[in-house]
Amino acid sequence: PNGQRIVTASADKTARIWNAEGAGAPFVREGHANSVVAAAWSPDGARIVTASADKTARVWSADGPGAPIILEGHQDPVLSTAWSPDGARIVTTSSDRTARVWSADGQGANFILGVHEGRVNNAAWSPDGEHVVTASSDNTVRVWSAAAAGAPWLLTRHGGAVLSAVWSPDGKRLLTASEDKTARVWIFDIDLLRRALRDATAECLSPDQRRAYLLEDSAAAADGYLACKREAGRGSGEAP
Repeated sequence: PNGQRIVTASADKTARIWNAEGAGAPFVREGHANSVVAAAWSPDGARIVTASADKTARVWSADGPGAPIILEGHQDPVLSTAWSPDGARIVTTSSDRTARVWSADGQGANFILGVHEGRVNNAAWSPDGEHVVTASSDNTVRVWSAAAAGAPWLLTRHGGAVLSAVWSPDGKRLLTASEDKTARVWIFDIDLLRRALRDATAECLSPDQRRAYLLEDSAAAADGYLACKREAGRGSGEAP
């Protein structure tokens, strides 16, 4: 995070921490039983987490000796890993079609955010730490509550495996990249979504549509529908 060091992951089963200026020998972290496919710094730069084809992730001190914390539970290779913004949690993704959230100190049980229909290639925390986005070879992107509450938002417009997903710094948009040769920007901000929906149609959204797309409760959806009718001069109307 301070730009002074670099961590690399390798098929030789190690991660190495290097001086970014190239001086001195790297600090080697070894212990995985198979290729290390990803590595990431903790927000404070004190730790790294590694993801491996040996089906585990490991949390290491970035300095000095000490055994790693081993995160075990995936049934297939771990493909990616990322720290929560506060450094307290880690998300991992796997060929076993799941993403899991762990305590970074290894305490307590991990939990599965949910199950995709294909391998989960990538995950990223929202800037506020409240949500996790996952990108999958099932051609979908899903946005989950980081507390595993409720069903995910399902984004389905890609025509090929989705390889990665990242948040904008303000957390209001998502950028996804796919094997269908496109990248897409998705609106995740409710106010922006409302404006986009209003601009995209000359018709008033029905109460059912307002509940589904604007996340309004039943009363607000009915009131919003009637207000739209009045504002558009389409008559007072009754909510269907």
